[in-house]
Order: sequence, then structure tokens, then C-alpha cells
Amino acid sequence: MSVIFKAKLKNAKSAIADKNYDYAYDLCHDLLELDDRNYNVHILLGVSCQHMEKWAEGEKVYRSAMAMPKANLLAWQGLCALFENANMPDKYEGALAEMRDKCIAEGNTAKAWEAMGKILKAE
Repeated sequence: MSVIFKAKLKNAKSAIADKNYDYAYDLCHDLLELDDRNYNVHILLGVSCQHMEKWAEGEKVYRSAMAMPKANLLAWQGLCALFENANMPDKYEGALAEMRDKCIAEGNTAKAWEAMGKILKAE
């Protein structure tokens, strides 16, 4: 990872922390041009899309992150938050079920129960 890439990634994280989602969004797109397989960039772009109410793009970005070899629960959690904020109950419950299944497959029963509780609460 180049020094420029790392600096832009850090700036994108800071922009999100400062609630400057437009700037973070632009930085993430710049970063994707340099490395379109970077998991962290996808997560940060998903967060930016969520706060900018770019629901379809956010879903696409999170799903891309989920398909990456070293994907962790952040992508599933982000997708769930996006659907919850977008008021998409069917997609929200589906994403929670996906996250629950991933947690079970990884042996993370605490997170699986947490997802199950949210599914039951959503119904």
C-alpha cells in the first residue's frame, strides 16, 4: 500500500468521524480507482453512502465487500444498518439472517444470538 493511498484512507476515516460524508465519499471513489479490492475502502464508502442516503450504491458496495476473501462482520453489520436506516424491513431482516448464518458458520454464537434478537424485534 502506497503512502498516498494510506494518507487518503486516513483522511476518509477522519472525514467520516467529522461527519463530512461527501468528502469521504469522494476520497473513497479515488481510492477505489487505485485499489478496487480494498475491504476498508468498501466499508468506508458504504458508511458514506448510508449517511448520504445513496441506498442502492451502499448496498452494492457492502455486497462487494462481503464477497472479498477476508471479509469480516463489518460488511454485514453495515448492510443491516443501511437497510434499517433506509426503512427497508424485508431487506433488513434478510441481511440480519445472512449475518446470523455467517456468525454461526464462524462459531460466533454471541453475535448470532444478537442478530437473532434483532430479527425477532423487527418482526
